[in-house]
Amino acid sequence: MSRLVIFILCSLVFFVGSPNDAKAANPKMTQQQWLMFEEPRFELALTSHSFSNIVPVSQLFKDEWKEQPQSRADQAFSQNSMSLAYQAKHYHIGVAKRLDYFLSTTKQTSDAYYFIEQQQAPHRERFPVSLQMEQLQATGVFGGYTFGDDQFRVTVDVGLWSLDALRRSRLSGEVELNLNDEINGQLQLDEVYSHNNLLKRPNNDDWQERGKGVTTDISFFWSPLSPIDLTLSINDLYSKYKVNQLGFSQGRVSTDNVYVNDQGYQSFLPLYRGVELEKNVSYQLPKTVLFAAAYQGERFSYLLNAKVQGDLNFYEFGLSTALGIGNLSVLYDVKYQAPTIMYQTARWDLLLKANRLNIEQTMQLAIQLAFRW
Repeated sequence: MSRLVIFILCSLVFFVGSPNDAKAANPKMTQQQWLMFEEPRFELALTSHSFSNIVPVSQLFKDEWKEQPQSRADQAFSQNSMSLAYQAKHYHIGVAKRLDYFLSTTKQTSDAYYFIEQQQAPHRERFPVSLQMEQLQATGVFGGYTFGDDQFRVTVDVGLWSLDALRRSRLSGEVELNLNDEINGQLQLDEVYSHNNLLKRPNNDDWQERGKGVTTDISFFWSPLSPIDLTLSINDLYSKYKVNQLGFSQGRVSTDNVYVNDQGYQSFLPLYRGVELEKNVSYQLPKTVLFAAAYQGERFSYLLNAKVQGDLNFYEFGLSTALGIGNLSVLYDVKYQAPTIMYQTARWDLLLKANRLNIEQTMQLAIQLAFRW
């Protein structure tokens, strides 16, 4: 992958266009400025960012672990959205669909799951278990307004959402694996759900599957000096989703389920002992904070991007230059060793980011597409 990055950077040096070829090719003319000062238009956008430090992203979401978890193996997420928006001067409105997954666990829990799936425990061993899994799917409408001018701008977006699916699962405790592929242990379960759940409890019209939500995003653009642009965006600055009477399970899962009464008779208790009820649920998404800085040189813009997603931080450095009818940017994620290639024009954008050429092996994958007319 490092050879690919070097090749792209060398290509930028020898095959760049003039920064004054066209307005769309000017690195200083950001996408926000195009949308703000041109004629009213529509924009269709698709955004997807998936990351895992456990196993490759595709293996994680297909639930087909082909290799042992990585050294840290405690975080994964996938955030996906599709939107159609209409913009006229400072206003924009649109419809959107979003799908978010978050997984927080521990290295020991990941190892235990891998050995269970592969049925190849190396020896008898106990594993502490700690896992939290969250899923949200929603469809909504949004609207926003941009305040300011070419030097300083603030954009505020508000979204109203219809909740299509929600799940939050927590497991904690301990499991023991042995060479006979036997699993013993005790786990505490706490789970709310609209559809899928760990106990595979069916919904016989017992609980609601839909709810509603509100979100607020905000972004700032500032150009303190002519060659410098600074951008700060906070997605889901405020978010609140509510479902009345969502499915709810709470209890204990234990393989120690043999009971002997006073007369010496033996009986077996259920593996799961707890409640299966309904519960009013309020859910808040984690914030996503993005910071971008650009310094415009004679032939290149020098870029710095930082992203905070929950407990994860991403840092990118790169270059941007005019090329053809648009602007080509190449960045490198120094922490997770993933290059990003982005090409922007007045009518469309394309971004690709991956830390492996083989998609089946990538631990991070980001795709962004946008079309404007």
